[in-house]
Amino acid sequence: MTNSQAYTLKISFIISLIYVGIGTLSLLSMDPDFILSGDWAWVGLLVTFPVSVIGFGIVYTEPDSNLLIIFVQFLHMLLLWFIIYRIMKKRKVSTSK
Repeated sequence: MTNSQAYTLKISFIISLIYVGIGTLSLLSMDPDFILSGDWAWVGLLVTFPVSVIGFGIVYTEPDSNLLIIFVQFLHMLLLWFIIYRIMKKRKVSTSK
């Protein structure tokens, strides 16, 4: 693996971790017993809607399912990481020609 590929892999991981992390924190904050609960969670959910829509459904069907929410969001993070990496890799190859 070249330095360019490692850099692209690392940056795509950080982007997906932050984006899905905001969505996960917003989903968990909808629980009134969570330490960071508040009205700000709706803004986080709107910003991260594509990756938090399934978690949002889980919150309203099973309110005490924090582990399931974390698992689903982890799967979303892996999928988003793969998608972002492929886009960045393709864009880097197309710009180097």
